[in-house]
Amino acid sequence: TLALKYLESTLESRAVSAVLLQDAADAGLLFAGLFPERSRRLNVPYTYFANMSRLCFLTLADICDTLKHQGEAMLYREVGASTEKLSYVLSCTRMNAANQLPFEIANYYAHTVQ
Repeated sequence: TLALKYLESTLESRAVSAVLLQDAADAGLLFAGLFPERSRRLNVPYTYFANMSRLCFLTLADICDTLKHQGEAMLYREVGASTEKLSYVLSCTRMNAANQLPFEIANYYAHTVQ
């Protein structure tokens, strides 16, 4: 799971940690936007994937700061801060024939994305 990959990244060198965090951050964002119903099957809160993605992106930004990769750090920090909006954009690809998001997705984003 994403949490295990995050924890594993804390035990590795910065280079290996960065790769693990990139994988986890991307996966979390994709699951949050395209497959949010998986959270129900995994018995985790609906916000789990977006929150884990944000955590991984922000941790990755900190690693890039440490490695003096300021441009990458800024990018990861911005993506981490925009996780909800990015997952909303991805979720819009799942609109049904009536151009409506599934209720669970629409209800969540009505309260989080301004």
